[in-house]
Amino acid sequence: MKLANFEIYTYDFPTNLGFQRKGLLVRLVETNGKEGAGEIAPLPGRSIETLEEALAALKEIRTRFLTGDFTPASFPPSVLFGMEMALSDLLFPQDVEPEIKKYHNKLKMKDLSVSDAVKICKLQTRLLRLDLNSKWDLAKTLEFCSHFKPEDFLYIEDPVSNFTDLEKFYKETRIPYALDEYLTYHPLERVLPLQGLTHLIIKPTLHGGLTQCRAIASASKEKTLIFSSTYETPIGLRHIERIASKLSPNQHHGLATESIFAPPHKIKKGHPIPWHTLQKLP
Repeated sequence: MKLANFEIYTYDFPTNLGFQRKGLLVRLVETNGKEGAGEIAPLPGRSIETLEEALAALKEIRTRFLTGDFTPASFPPSVLFGMEMALSDLLFPQDVEPEIKKYHNKLKMKDLSVSDAVKICKLQTRLLRLDLNSKWDLAKTLEFCSHFKPEDFLYIEDPVSNFTDLEKFYKETRIPYALDEYLTYHPLERVLPLQGLTHLIIKPTLHGGLTQCRAIASASKEKTLIFSSTYETPIGLRHIERIASKLSPNQHHGLATESIFAPPHKIKKGHPIPWHTLQKLP
């Protein structure tokens, strides 16, 4: 592989959720004209690296790549994810993107009272897929669950605010649960033995791309993997869909998030990337 250009762009897009989504895009161009694109977008509050740290790492990679140095090195997860994406475009181009199933029925309940959460859930006609974002303490979650049977749920994601209460929650309710945020702070060897844990919510931007996600999958064969976004643009979502299709092809994944970007949105699924409308960095 011989690179002619390694370009870095920045974006700052408004969302319908009341915040700006900021990130970086990398554009690799080979001497034969082939191109690859990747997205690097650390999520504030969840990623271990900042956008500034990701940019510094990306510039270091650019210097190395343009001098022909492709030796492995350690970089932040979002940078690994984005560079893997761009290199995949160059080395393993796909004419047809995989089709994956996406869920649209997860209910985020962290800001609701117990009574309001119960009312909303009682109106649902499908198995409940809830997310408490580790915001409810054990007592509040148990009060809520007392209104339901275990068979009403597919799972509750991050059901309690204290990691040490997870097994207490399951012993009291017998309701299966999933972990997302706790995966950032606790090693798999501590997480996987937890009684009642059935699903792992994997966000590749936080973990580092296919290689790291494959390692999680290999260690978690008795768990169901659900892949989820960290509000990436369609460029990043495309790569997460590729990862999900390889590691968990039969599940419904949390990737129906493109609609969060407020119009006019410059990057659209299935359309060429409008590089000329984006800010190129030195």
